[in-house]
Amino acid sequence: MDNNVQFDAQDIEKSKGLVWLSYLGILFLIPMLANKDSAYTRFHVNQGLVLFLSELVLSIALNVLAVILTMAVPVLGIVISLLSGLIYLALFIFAIMGIINSVQGKAKQLPIIGKIQILK
Repeated sequence: MDNNVQFDAQDIEKSKGLVWLSYLGILFLIPMLANKDSAYTRFHVNQGLVLFLSELVLSIALNVLAVILTMAVPVLGIVISLLSGLIYLALFIFAIMGIINSVQGKAKQLPIIGKIQILK
């Protein structure tokens, strides 16, 4: 979904040099603090924040699950570890997609997690 109709062209041009940082973990704070009045920046910071929180929650949950399952049934722990790798790869791809869209001046939601809105 392309949301560019919601954003001013000048806002996009002014912001797109910095908003790509939104997709690099905790670095979402830089564009958020530097350009807090920009709707375009807020969109990408929200996407980056959702991505960051997803990575954090999934990392903790999958690691705990892997430890528990490895103690109970070692083969299941290995399966969870492999599944974790695929999930981390997907999140990495989401980050790359977000970076590319932000640098190109597009406001496209990330797959699966993009509809979650934390920042208004």
